Amino acid sequence: MIQTWIADISSLWDSEILEQYMKELGLDTVLGAGRQEKAEKIKSVEGKLQSIGAGILLTRMRRYYGLGSDFKYNLSHSGKYALCSVEDRRGSSCMHLGCDIEVIKGCHEVVARRFFTGQEYRLISGISQEEKRTEMFYRYWVLKESFMKATRLGMKLPMNAFEIRMEAEGPVLTWKPKEIPGAYFYREYYIEGIPARIAVCADADTFTEEIRRVYL
Repeated sequence: MIQTWIADISSLWDSEILEQYMKELGLDTVLGAGRQEKAEKIKSVEGKLQSIGAGILLTRMRRYYGLGSDFKYNLSHSGKYALCSVEDRRGSSCMHLGCDIEVIKGCHEVVARRFFTGQEYRLISGISQEEKRTEMFYRYWVLKESFMKATRLGMKLPMNAFEIRMEAEGPVLTWKPKEIPGAYFYREYYIEGIPARIAVCADADTFTEEIRRVYL
């Protein structure tokens, strides 16, 4: 199963709490050193805390699900939230996994027109109510980012090189580059009180129904 956890990392702005979590991260002999080194290279304070928060989530999930050093996972963060998805090896396993979270700040139709497919842009711009139009933009954004991360191509894969259609049962990847074989599936999550869109993408439809919220 593909498990996803989310955490509010606001507490990490407290230097004493941050030090405690850095020690916890350092005790993880599998992930600790690499995550600490990556965080230390980030210049912005917010970016550094986001990286540490995501690392703590990953460490806790690895321990909770009894995972070793070789398992599928993906991390994301936005604003004061960190997100982590892992494959816990129960049931069918996945080979490709990506997740994304974006805090909603406002609609960016110019971005959609420039980077999304024509059909996706028309769907977004055709929504009359601004709040719903903004929500649809962010749905598309995290769905696209999660797929790009799942393919391991990241930003090397243009956002308009594949298309997503919003169906009643959920988002569906309708076409993609032929160089990317196989089927991909999506799961969207929404948590009341968190103004963000969340999506997970994988080549196995084994997502848990609920996302787990943890507190740091």
